Amino acid sequence: MNIDYENIRNRYYNNGGYTEVPEIISNETKRLIKSIYEMIEKNDYLKQESGDFIENSSGTHGLQITDLLLLHLKEPYSKILNKNLVPTYSYARTYVKKSNLPKHTDRKSCQYSITLNIGGSDADPWSFWCKSLTKPDSHDVEIKNDMYVPIIYMGEDVKHWRLPLKKIHSTHIFMHYVDGDDPKYKPFWYDGRSFVGK
Repeated sequence: MNIDYENIRNRYYNNGGYTEVPEIISNETKRLIKSIYEMIEKNDYLKQESGDFIENSSGTHGLQITDLLLLHLKEPYSKILNKNLVPTYSYARTYVKKSNLPKHTDRKSCQYSITLNIGGSDADPWSFWCKSLTKPDSHDVEIKNDMYVPIIYMGEDVKHWRLPLKKIHSTHIFMHYVDGDDPKYKPFWYDGRSFVGK
């Protein structure tokens, strides 16, 4: 694929730390994502977690199949940001009707993040809302979050949320990275594991 990394990087920083990146998902990667979704659905990998702040949803940290995608997207994402990114963890979650995602920022393990819609009860997108905390004139921005179109964002510096889900269910993968050249983020490499997938 012929990807204009500089153009994507400019969009990202001009927005204050977020943008959609349809350019980095090839047809081959879409087939991989479709297979991941089918495995999640058929094998009941996602569980309701105690103390989960998103009611009735189910999710799991660090599945091997989602960590594989975390590794797969590391190189293009590093090129977009011009950073030496180190993966921390992936997370897969299925939201159900009326689920919402409260306004929040993320912990340090999520310095640079991707949210990816991988499937659901229908193909309609479920909007992802952003507001940069580093850009003085920032305002609430709605991103449609179409299937197979990653949204990259700064987890610590972009407030993000979703309004209540209207469709039956929607499944998403989150992939998180930190700057490998910044020593204060070294404790978060692989989210405390010896490597991803463990």
